[in-house]
Amino acid sequence: MNAHQHYALLRRKPRALALRRIIQEVVKPGQMVLDAGCGSGLLSVWAAQAGAIVVGVDFADLALARALATENGVADRTTFLQGDLNAIGLEEHGPFDVLLAMVYLKDPRRDHGASAMVHDLGRHLRPGAVRVPDQVRYTAQALDCRSQHFASRMADLDRGVKELEVAFGMRMDSFRSAMGHRPPKEAFPVRDDAGVVLLPDARALSEVRPWHTVDYSLPATPWPDHLALTMNAPGSFTTVLWQQELMFRDALIFRNGSVGWVHPAPEVAAGDTVRSRTGTEWHIDNLLLPV
Repeated sequence: MNAHQHYALLRRKPRALALRRIIQEVVKPGQMVLDAGCGSGLLSVWAAQAGAIVVGVDFADLALARALATENGVADRTTFLQGDLNAIGLEEHGPFDVLLAMVYLKDPRRDHGASAMVHDLGRHLRPGAVRVPDQVRYTAQALDCRSQHFASRMADLDRGVKELEVAFGMRMDSFRSAMGHRPPKEAFPVRDDAGVVLLPDARALSEVRPWHTVDYSLPATPWPDHLALTMNAPGSFTTVLWQQELMFRDALIFRNGSVGWVHPAPEVAAGDTVRSRTGTEWHIDNLLLPV
């Protein structure tokens, strides 16, 4: 991310301040802290201000993080390494007493790799080390949401491509297929500053149901290969509303929302149970296909 993207993220002040409170609570002078996915370096600075020796790692350029540490007087207690957390050579710097791992992508279909990496980082931690977050919970809810109806969006895309075919006098099926295979950013609803997905036309068809919990105090467990939701209202089941909850010591740090598209979208009645695959198509296309 560039400075503008970091700034937009930090404008969600309650989230950052919740993490600062945790850092001030758990980080002790002289401890070693690993800030995985350190980004702008804000958490690293707070941990160093608490008296820790901090190593921050990120794929992105870390000039901003180093500058932030310098201007806040903690450059001598922070080391920033650019690269892959799985291959950066953390053995030279650990073991660590605290792991700050804000590596999640607000979307369960993209978090499998992140959770596996955080489990693996356990080899660089001292026994009894603190992890923040220590759990990540995912819930799901069925919605009738016409603005997120996948087939309608594809029909609009078909019409647009056909217009181009007429204008250019050529076939463009491959162009349409390429665009439909991976959803553009514009296809997803926006979130407010609290991470709440804004779906003003949505109607709930089910209760919010637990789907998966990543618990870093336990060995890694497989992610579910399907989602089952029982309806308590009739409608067109177009959309799954996912909630990702980052937890520390059973308290919520903050919550993120995202959506998945049910395809084809079934007409449901109260009492119906719909099962969808959370497999390859979902990971790539965000499509929840029937089991």
